Amino acid sequence: MPAAGTIEHTTHFAAASRLDVADGRPDLRLEAAIRPEHATVRFDGELTRAALSARLLASIRRVVGARYHVPAAMLGRILRQSDPVLTVGDDTLRVEGFSACAGVYARADFAPGSHLAAVRSPGTTNVDFGDTLCGELARVRDGDSFRLRIGAEGVAVTHGGGTTFERKVPLPVRWLRSFVAVQDVQTALPLRHEVSGVEGLRFLRSLPRATSRVPVFVVAAGRGLRVTSRADGAGVRVVAPERLRPLEDLLHGAQTLRIHGGPDAPGSAWTADFGDRRFTLLLSPEVWRGFSGEGRALAALTEPPDEALVSLLRRALHWRSSLRAADLARELGEPKDTVARALVVLGVRGAVGYDLADGAWFHRELPYDLAWLDALQPRFAAAEALVRDVGAVRRAADDSDGSRWDVRGTDVVHFVVLGSGDTATCTCPWHAKHGSERGACKHVLAARMARDAADDGDAQ
Repeated sequence: MPAAGTIEHTTHFAAASRLDVADGRPDLRLEAAIRPEHATVRFDGELTRAALSARLLASIRRVVGARYHVPAAMLGRILRQSDPVLTVGDDTLRVEGFSACAGVYARADFAPGSHLAAVRSPGTTNVDFGDTLCGELARVRDGDSFRLRIGAEGVAVTHGGGTTFERKVPLPVRWLRSFVAVQDVQTALPLRHEVSGVEGLRFLRSLPRATSRVPVFVVAAGRGLRVTSRADGAGVRVVAPERLRPLEDLLHGAQTLRIHGGPDAPGSAWTADFGDRRFTLLLSPEVWRGFSGEGRALAALTEPPDEALVSLLRRALHWRSSLRAADLARELGEPKDTVARALVVLGVRGAVGYDLADGAWFHRELPYDLAWLDALQPRFAAAEALVRDVGAVRRAADDSDGSRWDVRGTDVVHFVVLGSGDTATCTCPWHAKHGSERGACKHVLAARMARDAADDGDAQ
């Protein structure tokens, strides 16, 4: 297990990322992080619409470099731990990352038509986005030829007496948990509004510049949008709308702005669509509430999955940029619901992400050792410890169907009632504060594990 709060992860760079200019033509070189046991992710090709492509990449770095709820004394350490993640898929490039406080997630998707690849070797890596590179990106103009290279051909960690740039990065554990959480959050966000890029930009410019922690609700206003202080059935709840500022530099070139969320949703998603590329911002429900604390996806871990199906599904991913449960079910000859659950399990294990705009999953392997990823979920680990503690989780005396459980707490016994699906109640303070909004408490998770184990024993 890693030390509390961080994961020791050694990365190697062939050189610093940079943007060269030769004969007035920019040539972007992103040096990929190389691990000795993994093949280098390589991409060599030209990005069309050069200025827009550069702005999308710069906006990712802007989000990664932002903080909304992190003490200033922690900022330097956290920024050193926040390299964006880049995935080369079968036909799509994706760059994604989190703000320093993990309360804002950003992703840029470069779909077919946005790039012309001479070399493509699918995979996932984290890349070096330095301040100097971002300054150069700001100089890219429309009409420029904009070539992107990830990694370098034939580069190794050490070879023939040559050396590479190497640094050790203590990645925050919450960073991994955030990636696990955001895909599950997105699946719970319905589409509420769609406006033109012009109307979206007009709305963002109308927002107050002062920092605010009071919730507002985004509602339709003719062809555009406005905010109101009252909850509305079709309104999208937003706290700290200044977190939307990275979209301002992009929307004047967007075709549409789509907004997903609701008055009680676990966040809101804002997608600027440019036709052959997209930029998505996902905001947590509260400015102090990072995605690393969300636990909605933990339910997928309580019932042991069909590992044979999960393995079969993983082999079928093939770095595809659009994975749908119905299509995969037909390919594998398995029920759709079973495949859908297996995709959630793969999401928890870091093997797939979710694209809200496409309504589909995509293959993305997080660049760390994931053998202990489940254990990085504190509530899940605490629930497993309760189940292992003989007598800590017991059926209630009045239970008749496996729905009522007594679970030992720190000083008292808590009463858990398991309802249909993922519904449940618990008498602990955590459940009283959050309910099921942030996933189940450790007592509910432990009761579900114990119930499933009892059911499996009865079936044998």
